Amino acid sequence: MKRTNILTILYKLARKLAKSNKYQFLYSQYKESGVRIFENECNLTSYQITFLQYLAFYSNLQMAVYMDEVSEIVLDNDIYEDAYTYYKQKNRKKEVRARNTPLNKTSSGKPVRTNLDAKSKTHIVFSKPQIKRRS
Repeated sequence: MKRTNILTILYKLARKLAKSNKYQFLYSQYKESGVRIFENECNLTSYQITFLQYLAFYSNLQMAVYMDEVSEIVLDNDIYEDAYTYYKQKNRKKEVRARNTPLNKTSSGKPVRTNLDAKSKTHIVFSKPQIKRRS
């Protein structure tokens, strides 16, 4: 078997384990109280670092599901998970740029709505629809 095939299998396994409830629980305990995940606490191997990165990735993703920022469908497929994370990262960069640029104002001094205020079409795919409350 080629080395790249073995690495691919190892990374898929690390991702699958990191997504499991057992390791997500251990990761949350690790963050809160310092429960050890690995025997060695320093000089982590690249595989251990990758596993920790996947644990953080799935922890953030599950938090987004819990907070109703995204539907649980995202957790059905690796591609959905990666796509949502990519979308969220791009959206965050747009928000930072929008905060750092001054608002355009009309001659009367009122702020003008720009394209940065509009949500992209992909927002509909990954987010749960907001329910309008009746008064």
